[in-house]
Amino acid sequence: MTVTADTRIQELQTQLDHLTAAEGIERVPGISLCILDGEEIHELVSGVANGLSGETVRPETLVRIASITKTYTATLVMQLVDQGRVDLDRPVVEQLPEFRLARPEDTAAVTPRQLLAHTSGISGDIEFPPGRGEDALQRWVARLADVQPLFSPGVTHSYSNAGYNVLGRLVEHVLGMSWEDALREKLTGPLGLKDTVTLPEEVLPKLHALGHRTDVEKGELTPIDTWDADRGSAPCGEISASARDLIAFARMHLDGGLGPDGARLLSADVAASMQEPQIALPRHGLAAAWGLGFELFASGDELIPGHGGNVDAQTSALYLIPGRHAALGVLTNSDRGSIRVQPLIRRILDEWFGVRLAPDLEPPTTVPDVPIEPYLGAYDRGDLFFDVARKDDGLTLTITDRLGRMNEGESQTYDLVPCAEEGVFLMMIPGVPRGLPVVFERWGDGRLYMHAGGRSTPKTESPADAGALPLDRVTE
Repeated sequence: MTVTADTRIQELQTQLDHLTAAEGIERVPGISLCILDGEEIHELVSGVANGLSGETVRPETLVRIASITKTYTATLVMQLVDQGRVDLDRPVVEQLPEFRLARPEDTAAVTPRQLLAHTSGISGDIEFPPGRGEDALQRWVARLADVQPLFSPGVTHSYSNAGYNVLGRLVEHVLGMSWEDALREKLTGPLGLKDTVTLPEEVLPKLHALGHRTDVEKGELTPIDTWDADRGSAPCGEISASARDLIAFARMHLDGGLGPDGARLLSADVAASMQEPQIALPRHGLAAAWGLGFELFASGDELIPGHGGNVDAQTSALYLIPGRHAALGVLTNSDRGSIRVQPLIRRILDEWFGVRLAPDLEPPTTVPDVPIEPYLGAYDRGDLFFDVARKDDGLTLTITDRLGRMNEGESQTYDLVPCAEEGVFLMMIPGVPRGLPVVFERWGDGRLYMHAGGRSTPKTESPADAGALPLDRVTE
């Protein structure tokens, strides 16, 4: 039987409807999906945008794209690189004089390239009181003056929201306008993206999704009751957009920096450089490598640019397939939506475009004979404290949240199942269909680090040795 494009779309719609009609925590309340395939665009939606009102998802529904925002901030920075107004390898402090970290040597070392590729060492999840007003980002970045990086700039990779806030402030300083105005004037305006906004008051008049959190004990999804928004952290994750707008942004990168009217937003060389690897990630990391803004996923010998996002119980995923002039964007309004949709994403990438992402790490069928003792002890990144202890033939990981963000209490303990590779474990989380890789490795400075969720956390001799992040500066 010949499979037509219409048949593929019908099958895809059925699969989306299956996900949004599932029971309990397996359900994804709402999904908005958009595919660019050459010159064809396919838009599919399913489910509800708001579990309280029952409003359905439409193609124009806005969903928080969360950390995919970083690729927009990176694009703004690279526009300035294109114009010779930002130098990727010149220290940030020489281009943004107000930039400060706790140690002068770190302040003098951090470069825009390191911030773009997440190798600055600045802790990824620093939180300060949320800000509003035109100077919110400037005030947020000023608070970094008391922050000591987790490792010296350039040692390894550790995903950093804070680093992208610094990049956003660099954009403001060079252009003399707010990051939001720069986004509209330099990027979303020229691209005609009418359904791409940042501030909550811009979201409210439009159709928009409400996030839903997973309650494993009750076996249900609960709509959030607060929309967290911090203008001081806008450059790292505050964009809300429709899936069609997300794909229009991706298309500009596929077209080598050209907008829909032929106007050039980036030179072809600079656009291409954003998709070139800057650093290989640790084993079983978020991706195989990182570019200048984009995650780079391995598909055989090919690297596929993309990015994911998760904020306020809304999740997102974007993949670009340059060799096919194709892109896939998926937006959901569930904290575990991306996990539930991931098998379908893999099928689309494989069956439509021949992209075969690396398989998820699976727990071993038998207990492997690998060392465990070297990894016991404490790991500290400031906002979170980790204690690794022995349990039978494996380990446990107890996470203590000093910011009180865990719904289940101050601390949570998970099993770490050893894998056949030395130093590689799977953290088993209730209600999540696959384990989270946790990798222990010594990086270039000789210290032992725990790498999980894209973050690298150094081992410490005792809790008293912590100090990478002053805790009196991380109140919500």
